[in-house]
Amino acid sequence: MRVFVGGIITETNTFSPVPTGFDDYVISRQDSSESALESQILNHLQHLIQSRGWECCSSFIAIAEPGGITTRDTYEKLRDMLLSDLKKLQTVDIAILPLHGAMVADGYDDCEGDIISSVRKIIGPDIPIGVELDLHCHLTETMVNQADLIAIYREYPHTDILQRAEALLNMTVDMAQGKTQPVMAMYDCKMINLYPTALEPMRSIVDQLPKFEQRPDIISVDIGHGFPWGDVADCGTRTLVITNNAPDLARHTAKEIGDCLFEHRHPLLFSPVSLDSAMQTVLKKEHTGKPIVIADISDNAGGGAASDSTSALAAMLSNEVKDSAIGMIWDPQVVNIASKAGAGATIKVRLGGKTSVDSGQPLDLKVKVTGIVRNLIQPFPQEAGGDIPVPCGDTVCLECKGISIIVNSIRTQVFHPSVFTSFGIDLSHMKVLVVKSIFHFYAGFAPVAEDVLLMGAPGPLNPDFTQVPYEKADCHKFPWFENPFQ
Repeated sequence: MRVFVGGIITETNTFSPVPTGFDDYVISRQDSSESALESQILNHLQHLIQSRGWECCSSFIAIAEPGGITTRDTYEKLRDMLLSDLKKLQTVDIAILPLHGAMVADGYDDCEGDIISSVRKIIGPDIPIGVELDLHCHLTETMVNQADLIAIYREYPHTDILQRAEALLNMTVDMAQGKTQPVMAMYDCKMINLYPTALEPMRSIVDQLPKFEQRPDIISVDIGHGFPWGDVADCGTRTLVITNNAPDLARHTAKEIGDCLFEHRHPLLFSPVSLDSAMQTVLKKEHTGKPIVIADISDNAGGGAASDSTSALAAMLSNEVKDSAIGMIWDPQVVNIASKAGAGATIKVRLGGKTSVDSGQPLDLKVKVTGIVRNLIQPFPQEAGGDIPVPCGDTVCLECKGISIIVNSIRTQVFHPSVFTSFGIDLSHMKVLVVKSIFHFYAGFAPVAEDVLLMGAPGPLNPDFTQVPYEKADCHKFPWFENPFQ
């Protein structure tokens, strides 16, 4: 059996001022010795395929940090590279496409649908296509109509990427071997929201999904959460069910799960605390030996933000929140200046606030350089297959008025406490840690935190979805309407 593997992965914030170009994509091909996410997905699938005695005919997996719209030339170049590799093979028995589901390029609101359709044209109607998607996908009719099977991450934080890839491969192989005749059905929940799966009631809902798969003829059930900062027509939450040649069962089960989500819409509604409220909580709290961890969700690079907003740091300084740390602020210029000055130097810097008005004003600070780490790597915790290393670039720690400020040169969100401990910061001595992330930080930080607050400070990712300036998305949904089904 010949199995084609290839994909392009990024998450597009259509409101982001940071465009995504070709150089922003890291491309890994078969047998790559690198351990980054794109290499781990490809190598994991390659191992699974070859361990069964089959031939892995892989192209590449390209991944870019979430950001603004991918340029047309970049998308078309990557897509055509992928398709060219597929055409050279002439024949394959299966196509496995690790994609995202919320990639937008100039002129292409549904990049994944375009990729799947293009692959279908090459391999024909009878070759199974399996697609892996991030749960922050915009599930579209094109994706569902052109693919045979879709597997979506179930966890947020995404700790199950490799597990879902393996599940997808198994389902697609079953189809190729004639064991199943998959049919898919999608249901629109008429909601736009974020759903961290470690928090209730989403945790309990996700835990029920495997139980649906124990029912006769149900192959897979998933939830596509949607990505609220992607202004496309299909933005929103959808359920997806795959059955063995039972279309009515697929439709009814997708609706059953979707109705459950809708019934819980109020407790599920993403409601972060304000910046002022977070600061008041910090000022009132006695230090217990564990820090309060505050997520600066509005400036999360993982949602396409620049990660150079100064709002949270300015509030920490004005409230004199000492014995605290914040990271990571993306400012390559400051990293360069601090690195040249050297550890121990006291310098003046103009920090952050560089990419757009949403980033706030730059802060003019007198700081001490307390640490420099070249090519800092932080782990992205996974349930299986080993943690995924995430490069942060050259990174410095600056101290100002009792606050340690982590500044990095490669835009990325915070996944792990090593962002702070790499500079010798003792977390037990910290009263507060502010991390620029929405929820991927949770797996790494929850075990060391006294409490966790999700904070909606001013920034490019507005957590009040009713205030997001959509032009294409259908907003006849909750929370705009109490019951959009009526």
